[in-house]
Amino acid sequence: MSRKIPRNIIGLLFGWFSTTTAMVRWNACMSSTVKILSGVRQGGVLSPFLFAIFDDDVLIKPKDSSLGCRFRGLLINAIMYADDLLLLSLSIRDLQLMVDLCSKEFKAIGLSINFTKSACLRIGPCHNADIASISVNGISLAWKSELRYLGVIFLKAPSVKCNLQNVRHMYFRSLNGIFGKIGAQSPVNVTLSLINSFCVPILTYGIEAFNVSVNMYNVLEAAYSSAFFKICKTFDKQIVKQCQYYCRCLPLCYVIVKRRISFLLKLQTVSNFYLSVLFKISGKNEVEKLINKHKLNNSCAQIKHKMWTNFANLCL
Repeated sequence: MSRKIPRNIIGLLFGWFSTTTAMVRWNACMSSTVKILSGVRQGGVLSPFLFAIFDDDVLIKPKDSSLGCRFRGLLINAIMYADDLLLLSLSIRDLQLMVDLCSKEFKAIGLSINFTKSACLRIGPCHNADIASISVNGISLAWKSELRYLGVIFLKAPSVKCNLQNVRHMYFRSLNGIFGKIGAQSPVNVTLSLINSFCVPILTYGIEAFNVSVNMYNVLEAAYSSAFFKICKTFDKQIVKQCQYYCRCLPLCYVIVKRRISFLLKLQTVSNFYLSVLFKISGKNEVEKLINKHKLNNSCAQIKHKMWTNFANLCL
């Protein structure tokens, strides 16, 4: 109602969800009808919007409080994806106050906090200093050395870093699973297709949003090249590069650069205010550096072609 939605629409949604029922089927047997008293339909088109409206105050309250992190004057103190909430603060005091605000709002809308998945992480020059604990309803949250958010494991460090060791483990586990099923003697095109479909996305997940250092490139490239060492039966890096070229597989460093440039260029057209501002502050300079370094242009359609040209000059 605070969003000026007509009463008849609200009444329609209320009538729809208040009469929702479900049944459980086991083979040919059906259970009795069970009335669903809370939640939205899983997979429903409206469900994400309705849930976003339902818990929107969890983000509004920290924003109105002006607590937490500011990046060049821009307040960025809470990020939420579905029911995963990330609070950002420059001080312990502000973080505790924001936790109290969100905890109060969760209680008001009937949502509970999963303490087994809740933790604190410190990033900055004083990341190893002893500090006070953050409490939620009298329960202290642990300060951890790493924290998983949306599939990315962030580390306690002087700057923002992710756990590449865990990424490597998952990549090699997936890679060994493929070789265990099809063997090393299977057709090269089949093997590479499976690796590109199931293994490479593990190495490159979320990499677009990071300022990738030379060390990160080297760690990920070494893991990626290990598959070609096995397929091509050689440890000569120059031979591996030529095999990659004739198999139409770009080295991982080129794949990462292509994805980062495409991602940053697309940020220019997003309607989200915060993403637009962040792109103008830091993303614009980053994409210009990448384009100048690899002698590209601002067209996403031409990036892949230019990457292949650069790779060909390196191999041939």
